[in-house]
Amino acid sequence: MGVMRVLWMAILSFSLLGCGDSFGSRLTPERTAVAFFEAVYIQRDINQALPYVTDEIASQLKHYRLASQVQRHLFGLYLEPAEVELSDSTGNFFGRNQADILVTIKLSGMKGNKKWRDIRQVKLSQFNKEWRVKEIIMHPWPSNAN
Repeated sequence: MGVMRVLWMAILSFSLLGCGDSFGSRLTPERTAVAFFEAVYIQRDINQALPYVTDEIASQLKHYRLASQVQRHLFGLYLEPAEVELSDSTGNFFGRNQADILVTIKLSGMKGNKKWRDIRQVKLSQFNKEWRVKEIIMHPWPSNAN
């Protein structure tokens, strides 16, 4: 009887965890970074990128107004069309309480008439328990790996 009771309690507690509105609704830092890049490079809509960034980055996005200008000036890489893929992250399951997490994104697409592949990095921090892009890290080297 005791084992069955424990088993039912475990099943009940797991099912109740899944019912909460906020449980599981928060994005991971990696998913936040991918969503940010997808808004800028695929949807090409700065307003879709705003929920994923800090106020400081949001003001830069609003300054440039167009996704093409954000690509050119904030990332130094205009691609059309573009594909976005997660490459690497300094975060892990146990390190989600870190102050900052660095996420690397692979971008590929057409740059002029050439196929282009490159990487870009962003630093994310938690604000009100939500991950936000707080810094766009510029690399001095282009990395075109066809």
